Amino acid sequence: MKQTFTDYNFNDAINTTLGQIGFVRPTPIQAKVIPQLRKGMNTVGISKTGSGKTHGFLLPIIEGIDLSNNHVQALIILPTRELAMQIHENVKAFMKNMPELRTTLLVGGSSVSEEGINSHILIGTPGRLTDVINQQKLVNTKYLKYVVIDEADMVFDKKFIEETDVLLADISDQVVFSIFSATITDNMHPFYKKYFDGVKIIEIDEGENENIQHIIVNSKGDKFKTLETLMADIQPYLCLIFASKKETVEEIFRKLQDDGHKIIMLHGDLPSRERAKTLKRINDLEFTYVVASDIAARGIDIDGVSHVISYDLPKELEYYIHRAGRTGRFDYTGYSYILYDPSEDSDIKKLERKGITFAYYDFYQGHLQPAGVRSRDDKKMAFDNVETAMVNKVKGRKKVKVKPGYKKKQKLALEKLRKKAKQDEIKTRIRKQRKVRKQTSDFNND
Repeated sequence: MKQTFTDYNFNDAINTTLGQIGFVRPTPIQAKVIPQLRKGMNTVGISKTGSGKTHGFLLPIIEGIDLSNNHVQALIILPTRELAMQIHENVKAFMKNMPELRTTLLVGGSSVSEEGINSHILIGTPGRLTDVINQQKLVNTKYLKYVVIDEADMVFDKKFIEETDVLLADISDQVVFSIFSATITDNMHPFYKKYFDGVKIIEIDEGENENIQHIIVNSKGDKFKTLETLMADIQPYLCLIFASKKETVEEIFRKLQDDGHKIIMLHGDLPSRERAKTLKRINDLEFTYVVASDIAARGIDIDGVSHVISYDLPKELEYYIHRAGRTGRFDYTGYSYILYDPSEDSDIKKLERKGITFAYYDFYQGHLQPAGVRSRDDKKMAFDNVETAMVNKVKGRKKVKVKPGYKKKQKLALEKLRKKAKQDEIKTRIRKQRKVRKQTSDFNND
């Protein structure tokens, strides 16, 4: 019989909250890291986006807090305001049943009393935390029990690396350290060796998310035109469009807004209040499309994302995994599209070597259709012309006499083939969904 959260013997308030938020069984990463952290072992947890890492570290922390001690006992470090705000909201869910528990959010623009911070859990971004803890000395770190670095590959990036180093330098090595990420990067190794004595690395390889279909779309040299054609064909519930540069994000936003699309923009340079307001409007489903940069949308939990479009590929290819991970979460089916340009072929190959399986599509009469495969020498992507392929399939190799009305018949035959291809695609999706539902049902019944 599979483990449930009640097996951990958390206190009544935690168990009540877990029931209220619908948590019954731990995910694989939670089942591994919760016992480690409760034993006081330094831990590195690596698992895909949406796998439950957040509650994997929150539950042991909340359980281990001494509510009679009004000092900061847990420090949670995150790379962006939005991620910090999300964790803060996760903690607040437990505060309903634990009124003595207090948490403080420290991000750009937030103020701190000169008397200091007396919350049990402090959540914030590296720059703001360094300012308050190391420079203003408004936090007493003497009582710290836990330090967590979430989305560690971003925190240990060159943008935050100096601030993070300063922040960790004055913290006692008696603290239980843990870092969590969806991917391991080279710049993470020196830090967890430096600060996390006796670290235990837990990596959960759950394989490719079968809820997500990865699709490469032939842009034929005009990505914006391809984007518009794709948008007209997919009919999303909520679609995120990613671009690697802020300037590209703004350009796409302006053009699509001018074309009358229900769209909003999200990138790292938006003021804090405007970003928070934007996220609320997105979650309130005021928009069908969101154009976003990688750093602004990393780790943000927006419910109901049905489609993700990569206008270009990110400089750090691991970010593609995070982009795609915005959809196909929980039991939802999702689609992740890449608008393909031949210059990106080597990056596509690298993603394939990471285990991602792509389907290659092209447009025929405004609709996506299965297109090409890699050429035999594997040096470049080879997209067949869909219309030519279908015409050849209808005609066959034999020469035929031209009869009256042949063009009409050929058009009907092509349409029939197009419909059959679409039906086959839908059947495949349905089989995938049934498989996922069966696995979920079997898991819950064990």
